[in-house]
Amino acid sequence: MSFENAALPVSALVGAEEVLQRISADERAADLARLAVNEVGLPDVAADAHVAQLLGTGEHVVAVRQAVRITPEPAITAAPDLTGRLYLTTRGLLLVGRHPLAIALGDIEELSIAGERLLVSTTAGAGFCLEVDRPRELRVLIASALAAIRA
Repeated sequence: MSFENAALPVSALVGAEEVLQRISADERAADLARLAVNEVGLPDVAADAHVAQLLGTGEHVVAVRQAVRITPEPAITAAPDLTGRLYLTTRGLLLVGRHPLAIALGDIEELSIAGERLLVSTTAGAGFCLEVDRPRELRVLIASALAAIRA
């Protein structure tokens, strides 16, 4: 079968163009976040009522993402619906939702991007796939927060 004359549906091309635009915007945001962290340090986002009570002494919010879905590997059968608001703090990732989840920064071993998802692996061998807005920018912020606690 020849693909030379095969026409893709217009909707597929429009969808692909939208994905490329989101990725491009995310890459620009990641570059800007990297520059900002290098110049002035980690952002300090005001803690809302959902997370304020969960913060430890001296801990502050670095970034917030709305409507996040986290898929753990291996799966957590007791909490199949890991969705909610995600907070990156100076100490970890906190998912506030029906089934809360906390990942300490010190437990993060690797961060990688797969398409529009952020993959987080931990020293305990657990992995998490985060379906999140601007995953590249968030990866830069997590890596910067990790570097700050390891320094």
